Amino acid sequence: MSELEVRGLLDFCAKMLHWSDMLVLKFACEISERSMHGFRKVLRKMPVSSVMTTVSKLPRADTGSLASP
Repeated sequence: MSELEVRGLLDFCAKMLHWSDMLVLKFACEISERSMHGFRKVLRKMPVSSVMTTVSKLPRADTGSLASP
């Protein structure tokens, strides 16, 4: 998973799932501390099982089409 994909995921969690800043920060810390295998385990525990599918359909951050904060 690339840095852009991770950023897209965190942006999705904050804006679409309305996660609090603290929850998004905690999730970001978990991502950075885990391997890809561990990251998938974290995703399985998330409240919305289709997050990765949804994020994969979002515009790429490098195209500038994601809403800026």
